[in-house]
This record gives sequence, C-alpha cells and structure tokens, in this order.
Amino acid sequence: MRNLLEEHRAGKPPLYFSDKGKPEGIAPELADAVIRLGDLAQTLGIDLQREVIRKMNYNQIRPFKHGGKAY
Repeated sequence: MRNLLEEHRAGKPPLYFSDKGKPEGIAPELADAVIRLGDLAQTLGIDLQREVIRKMNYNQIRPFKHGGKAY
C-alpha cells in the first residue's frame, strides 16, 4: 500500500513501464494489494468471492452515505 500511495502522491500515471518492461504505477500496485488480500483470505480459510458478493448485496440496500461519511 505504501508504494501505491507514493505513486499517487508523485502524480505518476496509473500505468507505465520501467526500462526492463516491468509494469509500474497505481494499477499494478492495486493488483498487488488484491493478490495479497486473496492470499490472506486463503490462509484464513475465507471464501473471499462469497464475502465480496455478500457485501455487494448488502451495499445495494443501504443508504448511499451511511453514517454521514463522504466518499
């Protein structure tokens, strides 16, 4: 996550490539975060797909700005 925030703060594009062809930027950093979350869920025995669907279904019935929080 630190690299993701550093890329954002530096104003770099969402995706660019290093001289060696390595994908860099916010997009690959987000992908890394998703991969790590999936690994953690698997380690803990959590069906992440089921939980994402459950949460998305719940989000459809709650108010847009629940708790007065701005997006």
